[in-house]
Amino acid sequence: MKKNLQIRGIRESELRKLGNLMIDVYSKLEGFPAQSEQPRYYETLADIGRFTEKKDAKVLVAIAYEGELVGGVVYFGDMAEYGSGGSATNEKNVSGIRFLAVDERFRNMGVGKALTLFCIDLARNQKIISLSCTRPRLCKSHGIFMKNLVLRGLKIWISCKNNFQFLDLGFI
Repeated sequence: MKKNLQIRGIRESELRKLGNLMIDVYSKLEGFPAQSEQPRYYETLADIGRFTEKKDAKVLVAIAYEGELVGGVVYFGDMAEYGSGGSATNEKNVSGIRFLAVDERFRNMGVGKALTLFCIDLARNQKIISLSCTRPRLCKSHGIFMKNLVLRGLKIWISCKNNFQFLDLGFI
């Protein structure tokens, strides 16, 4: 699948589709709050396109060769825009990945990995020191980080702060 996959910024015509995909994915995550428990979170997912208005944030999509949207993620080049509350927004030289979602029909085909690696490359190109992923237990991108950072010539330093996973992207 990876060879037939395009990662790019979202188009306006795709905003609703990505929001619906994210709601579907997150509502089925084991251990994740239901829509009735956290309606505002799911409203955020539905309106995922609003992050395109944030400074240094990018809503990225994975498009299959047939033109079908099969996944998405929000990349934050500046944690000040992360929007999760807590201390993460005070981190300097840290970018973030949030709202990673892959259509269940395309799981285990490299879509999440491609989106995550694209974000890692964005952070590296911005000379960002660390990349964060919330809720490491729930975040499949954590395993993708661990497997692929060394292959990309990056050192890995891991620290957990307030339930955030920080990975040092320092050059070897």
